[in-house]
Amino acid sequence: MPNDNKKVYFSSNISLRERASFEIGIKLGALYHILCGIPISSDTKVIDSIENGIEAAISCQPYVKSVKINIDREKIKGDKSTEFEYDEI
Repeated sequence: MPNDNKKVYFSSNISLRERASFEIGIKLGALYHILCGIPISSDTKVIDSIENGIEAAISCQPYVKSVKINIDREKIKGDKSTEFEYDEI
């Protein structure tokens, strides 16, 4: 049985192209807000955990078939002058 929920949320006047544009906008917006200011360290386990968490969060959205997050480890400075400092994405 096909899923007809799209009829509830989208007008029949919306083209598939417009719908795809909407969906990608939602994905990019969510990704941006997930990443903004998230604390990170140069510890490989921490980075792997953050990558996996972001992948899991994005994969919950409709129409996502696959997602792979790769944080550029070279850009994480990891140098702190006090115990209160941290890097951010």
